[in-house]
Order: sequence, then structure tokens, then C-alpha cells
Amino acid sequence: MSTSQSRFWWLLLPPPAEDPLPPELAIPDPKPPPSRFWTWSTQVTSDNADLAMPPTKGPDDTAVKNSTVETSSFWALMFGLGAQEDKPPSENTEATNMQDGASWWSGWPFFLTVADDPESDVGDSATAELFRSAKFAVETSRDSCHYAIYCKYGTQDVELAVAGTKTEAQAVKYNHKKRPLTSSEVMENALVKQKKAELPPCNDTNGENTTSIVNKTGELNKKLDSQLKLPTISDLGCNPTPLPATKPDNASSSLRRKEHHGASVFPKFDSNFRTITVTTKMRLVGEAFLHGSNTSEKHLYKSTDRQVSAKKRKRIKKVVVISIHSFLPAKFVKSLIGQSTGNAVSFASKALAAIERWISSNEDVTCDIDTIALEGQGTIKNRVNKSLKLLQNWKHEINSADFVFVVANSIASPVAIKLVSQMLESPHFDQLRGKKVGLLSIAGTIFGPFYNTDTKIVIRAYTQAENEVISEMLELQRPKSALSKDLVQCIGHLCSCNVKVTMVGAVNDQFVPLYSAIGNQIRHPNLFKCMYVEGSSDTPPFMVQLMSMALTMINVGYGDQNLVRDLSDRLQGGVTMMGSHGSVFYENEVYDVAVRFALETTSLVYHSPARCERLAPITAEADKNLYNLPWNVRGLVNDLVKIKHILNMELLRNIVEEYIRWEPTTRSWREVRYCFAALEDITVDDLLL
Repeated sequence: MSTSQSRFWWLLLPPPAEDPLPPELAIPDPKPPPSRFWTWSTQVTSDNADLAMPPTKGPDDTAVKNSTVETSSFWALMFGLGAQEDKPPSENTEATNMQDGASWWSGWPFFLTVADDPESDVGDSATAELFRSAKFAVETSRDSCHYAIYCKYGTQDVELAVAGTKTEAQAVKYNHKKRPLTSSEVMENALVKQKKAELPPCNDTNGENTTSIVNKTGELNKKLDSQLKLPTISDLGCNPTPLPATKPDNASSSLRRKEHHGASVFPKFDSNFRTITVTTKMRLVGEAFLHGSNTSEKHLYKSTDRQVSAKKRKRIKKVVVISIHSFLPAKFVKSLIGQSTGNAVSFASKALAAIERWISSNEDVTCDIDTIALEGQGTIKNRVNKSLKLLQNWKHEINSADFVFVVANSIASPVAIKLVSQMLESPHFDQLRGKKVGLLSIAGTIFGPFYNTDTKIVIRAYTQAENEVISEMLELQRPKSALSKDLVQCIGHLCSCNVKVTMVGAVNDQFVPLYSAIGNQIRHPNLFKCMYVEGSSDTPPFMVQLMSMALTMINVGYGDQNLVRDLSDRLQGGVTMMGSHGSVFYENEVYDVAVRFALETTSLVYHSPARCERLAPITAEADKNLYNLPWNVRGLVNDLVKIKHILNMELLRNIVEEYIRWEPTTRSWREVRYCFAALEDITVDDLLL
């Protein structure tokens, strides 16, 4: 027998017996240190009370302390055994014997039961094994992955369904703290940490003014912290802050307050829609009866306060939130976006909070809210087909909901549009028609990314599956492609089914142009188009004011005279953490506006599909001419003065004032300002001539 083996067997031998000391010579033990797993301590704590050794009793019932006590404590910590006091027999002898039998091996880490295993999520070993296999499939996926996470608001009930596993048709419950992460999500989170570590120091060694550097660094730190602390599924059980009572606010005054209140969304919801009256309603019904679809209804109206209150108290009792996100290749995100694109769970958390704020504002009512986060990566067709199968696990919840709210961003927006369109035709969701359905597209690639994106892509750097995703995204730039036509047809189908779609674009987005995010050439009253302006954005206030006015005209049924299309390229942000593509989905107002548009607006008297004026710019440069801008603005003003409920005179006055104060510092903006030089010597009255 070797030396190491003899030492091991020596440890298993019983300790040698020693003569006990007389009681008068016994020395009390000092206070032992806190008990740990490998500590030979006899201290009784709440954690190891069942493992601690009681003092040995002598013939005269006097406690005798000797070295055997300390040695026996070691065996008690190792095997859960030791000398114990005489106790009366327990009433439940069978349960006691089972507990004593199981405690003998309880100290060994390799002999843990399923209930004691820290990696287990439920007591059922079969369910735990299903979760392990599903989680393993998600975390080891590379180019294609599709899974769904279901959560019921206010509870800890969380379910996971992964395509290609046994959980695809039967979701499995799991611990909400153990959400699986794909390799793409892990790499995006690491990218955020890397960007934060690369921040320039705020100290100015050259003695120059550091105020602007400190301010920009502070803004960037806040954005990075928010991206590092993405909302998890446990956040869905929180109590969101109630939304205060909404008051009408015009867009111009809000734009002037942007610098003090941070990011915001323009144009404002209240400045775009006026409250419907009985006279207007009777006129629209009469036109629909006499002329059919050929009515003068160019836009929607706000419901009255009484109607909105009735919806909160009676009609909206159960809500289902479906959030969709698709990951891009990690190399693509790092080189062309430079920010995390978020995840479906964070979108669901934000959307849930927005619905809770809307429900609780000025009303003491509650509703049941379920969230389904659809995550993954792959082509649009695969994402739609797999997501449709995963949603069948909760078809009862979706069919019984009073309001279904779908949220998606970036390349997942086309997936969401086609998914909802197929759900409306699917026999599994036959009760979805006629329900309140809202869709929020955040910086979606409706018409693809910027035109110069393809020149920055190295095909050999990506796998075949990754190249398919990128090629499909670039195909949306071509208006005559089959994918673009199919997407436009799906949007028209949603509008004909009375789905309220909110399209939000970021002004200084570095990846998706504004005209693409808002689906500029697709027009329908059920499409509400707005833009996100970040508090730290360097976009000139004049351009923000001009874009806000153009979007207002689109939302009320007029055209924008191609202003959004012609100026989107000049609004592109840099591939840094200061861009807006990775921060627009953190803004609460984005979700609040979408919820209000879906639930506080009227429906068309005669439902009709969307019309497409032109899918996208034909070329990047030949189709645009800056010197057409003054004439385009002139046409926009002519349409603006025809509308009375949007404070058109104040909008015109403010845009002239912003132009006079504008002092561009870059060549690109100086060229734009030169095109509007006529505004320097003009008044609002001159514009109305």
C-alpha cells in the first residue's frame, strides 16, 4: 500500500480513546470561529445546527469536554453523524428515519439530490433535464437559434421553449434567474463593457476647457450603464411608476425644452390628433355610406376621455406582450453599429411597464399581463416559421387577450410584421381578428440600412448562414425585390385588419436611416410615424424642427415633399456609443406613444389597405438634389396652412427662428443652410402668400 493510500485509511480510523480530565481541571474552550465546511468547530449556528456535536455526558450528568468532541465534530461535518442527546421518540418515525438516512451522505457534493442541486430549477428531475437540454441548445447555438420566454406579470412563473428541442411543443418552467444567453448576446454585452473601458479621461492636460468633454462622457456613462443593466425577466414583477395625466403640448415648445429634459419623441401624440366630435363621426359615417372607401378620412382621431376611461375599466382586462429580437453577427455589430442591439426580454419589460402606466393613470384598475419574448437569429423566413410554432404553446393566452402588443427593433421589425400578418390568418389564432392589436417598430430596417453599408462588409469574414442574414437585410434596399414587395404587402394586410402600427426612427441613427425606420413611402392612417431625439444629440434644432413638421404632415394624411428621404443621410450618426441605434429602445416615451396610439385612437369607418407611393430611393445620390429643398419646403408650407388643429402658425414661426439662430460648424450642414438662405429675410406672413 502506498504512502498516500495509508494516510487516507488512517483518516477513516476511529479516534483513540483518552482518559477524561477531572471536572475541576477542565479548561473551558475559547469562543470558536464561525463554522465552515472544513472547520473543526463545535459552534452551533442556524446553518449547521443538525451537524453540531452536543457535549459528552459523564456518569454524574456533568459535561466533559475533551479532544474527542473536537475530533467528532469533524466526522459530523463530513458525514452528518456524531453523538447526540437522548431524545424522546418522534411521532413521525418513518419521516425521521428517511431524513437520518439521507443526511449520512448530505455532506458530499457529488451525492446531492435533484432538490439540493443548485443547478436544478424544479423538484421534478424530468423537468430539470428538459430545461438543461433546452438551455444547452441556446448557449451552444452558433448561426441559428429560436426560443421563447413566457412570464406572467406579478408571479415567478417563467417558461422556456426552444425550437428543435422537446420543449418546442411543450414549454418547461424554470428559475427566472437562470435565463439562457446566446453567444451573440454575451459578445454584445462584452462590447458594451469594452466601449466603456475605452472612454477618454475627463482630465484636460493641455489646460483647455473640459466642460464639453465631461458632459459628453457623463452622458455616455449613463447610456453604457443602462445597456449593461438590461432589464431581466424578474423585472416584470415590479410595479412601474404610474404615468401622470397627459396634457396637450405642442411640438415646438417641447423641442425648446429638449436640452433640459433629455431624450424625447417627436411629433407629440396630442399635437397630431384632435379629439373626435359627434359631428365629425356622423360626417364620416355618412361619407362611408354614400361613397364607400372614397371618403375624406385621411387620419385617425383621439377618443374622448370618457371613451378612454371606459376602455381601462371594462374593455382592457387581459394583455399579452410579444417582444421580438434578432441578433446580427457579432463582427457586423462591432464594426458597423458599435452598440448592443438589446434583447427581447428588455423590450417586454419596457412594454409591460408602459401598459401598466397607461392602465393606472387616473384610474384605480388593474389587468392581467403576460409577456412572451421571442429571441434568436436567422433569416426572416426561418424566424417567422419558428416563432409561429413557439407561440402555439400559449395560443390560449393570446386568443383570450383583449389587447395584443407586439414590439420589435432593427432587423426583427420585418420579422414582427410578417409574423403578425401570418397570425391573423392562422387557424391557431383564429380569435385574434377583431381584437385590439398594436405593433411597435423601433428603428426597424423596413427599407434596409444606409446605402453605403454594403461597401463596408467583407463577405469572407462571415459564415454562410451569417452572409444569408446580411444579404437579406441588404435586399430590403431594392424596391423591386421579392422580399420588399412581400413586406409592403404584409404592412397593407395589417392596416386592413385594423392593426395600429407605430414606427419610430432615431434622428442620429448610425445604422438605419430615418426614412427606412418610419417606412416613409408607405401611407395609411393606421401608421403613426415619429422620431426619437436623444438629449446628447448634435443634430441642429432647425433640422429636428423641420423633420418633426414633416412627420406631422405625414400623420395627418399629407405628404412630406420628400424632405425625410433627402435629409436622412445627413442625419447619420457615427459608429460610436453616442449613436442612437442602441439607445432608442431604452426610452419609455417610445413605448408610451405606441400604447396610446393603439388604444386611444379611433378606427377607420371603412378599412382599406395601405398605399405605397414609392418603396425607396432609386439611387443614393442621383435621385436627390439639395437645391430642391426650398421648393419642397414651400410645398410643405402650402399643405401646413390647410390644417387648423396643429398650431401651424406657431410651427412656422418657430422654424424660422431656429434657422436664424442656426450656426453650422460642418460643411455638410453649411450646404443645407445655404439652400434655405431665403428664410433669413422672410416672415411667416410672406410664407403664407
